[in-house]
Amino acid sequence: MLGVAFFVTLVMAVVLIFLINIITKPVARLARITSEITSGNIDKEIDQTSVGEVGILSRNFARMRDAIKEKTEDLARINTILEGEVQQKKLQEKKNSHQRMVISSVNTFFQRSMTAQSVKEIAKIFISIAQAVVPAPYCFVGLVCDREEYLNILAFSDLVGKQYQTVNDASINQGFRQQISGKLLKTITDKTPLILNNVSLNPEFAFLPREHLPIDTIMALPMLHGEDVLGLVVFAGMEGEYTFEDQEVAMMMVMALVEALSLRTLQDEKQRFEEIVIRSQIASNMLSFSGRRNKMDFAVEDIALLLDQSLELASNEYTLEHDFHFGAIQIMKDYDPDLPKVKCRGGELKQVFFNILSNGAYAMAGNTDNPCPTFFMRIYCKEDQVCVEIRDNGPGMSENIRRHIFEPFFSTKPDKEGAGLGLLIANFIITENHKGTIDVESTLGEGTCFRIFLPTNLV
Repeated sequence: MLGVAFFVTLVMAVVLIFLINIITKPVARLARITSEITSGNIDKEIDQTSVGEVGILSRNFARMRDAIKEKTEDLARINTILEGEVQQKKLQEKKNSHQRMVISSVNTFFQRSMTAQSVKEIAKIFISIAQAVVPAPYCFVGLVCDREEYLNILAFSDLVGKQYQTVNDASINQGFRQQISGKLLKTITDKTPLILNNVSLNPEFAFLPREHLPIDTIMALPMLHGEDVLGLVVFAGMEGEYTFEDQEVAMMMVMALVEALSLRTLQDEKQRFEEIVIRSQIASNMLSFSGRRNKMDFAVEDIALLLDQSLELASNEYTLEHDFHFGAIQIMKDYDPDLPKVKCRGGELKQVFFNILSNGAYAMAGNTDNPCPTFFMRIYCKEDQVCVEIRDNGPGMSENIRRHIFEPFFSTKPDKEGAGLGLLIANFIITENHKGTIDVESTLGEGTCFRIFLPTNLV
């Protein structure tokens, strides 16, 4: 009996162990899976095939896992959106900060420009302030000349002066001109900004390496005043690429520059008008005095001698007053050896000759492209008149300027250097006092010729 009881007990124990294993194995597996899920492996699969309470528990865990996974994905999407909004806010704040800086720069420029004494000083102030908001180690400001393909440079950045040996303050003060072509010229003619982020693809900028300017990027902006283009502002040398945002900022600064230059011009015109009132009275007195003089002071003079004396006087005075040496000018003479003497006022004619020679020397001094400045002086007879021709090979002048050359207070010299009375008085002396004629021929790039006819039978 004891053996039977032991056998039955052993069988029951085996069956119990088997049943416990069947029951606890799914629970253990579920426990292991839930442990992995709580550790972060939310994609872990849960066996939902179990029956009974274990199966119900497994399916409930699966639904909880799916809900957590969905919420986690929602949180990830929300986090991505929030990160984008934060980044956008930072960019907007950076943009707003830059805009405030630009506005502050514009205000600073206007304040400082009010104390400037010339357009060149305004341009210099502009460059120093603009470079703080527009990335450009190289910058220059130029006004359109009579010839559209040339710019009269007003100012340049310090780095240009250090690396571009041709340009310096002295050359700027003497009226330095830079020739432009291609896309830069098109910026003026089309009145549209230009951005070039690979200068090497444009042969028109090949001169830059020769002048030791390591420029890869250029942004050029026309100085628009209504429908007119006053000049060009060029920023260059940015590392990377110029963008539309850079262009917008630069245009704001250029608009401020145009307004400041316009205001300075109005102030200069007002001052010139006030000076004109005084000068006009002086000119009126001079001309009235000249007209009241009688024929008693006329004398027979050698015109060739008068012209040579005027040349000597001009050479001495011009060399003393200007950096350009008159001796650098070559003199070519062609005097008729059989010239008759002319009854005239020698002092007045020398004043006329001196004025023409001084103007010609000034023009040739500013023409840096001319390696051999030359005066061609010719005197010959034509019927009952003696003709004096004084021609130079300077830069010449446009037809629009030539038409006004004898008008009161008209001057081609910059920054109030000329009173605009010299040729007016010369015209009066020749036409009224000597009953002769004076005219001028000129072509841009080919020089200027003054031609004076004096009657030989003046009574």
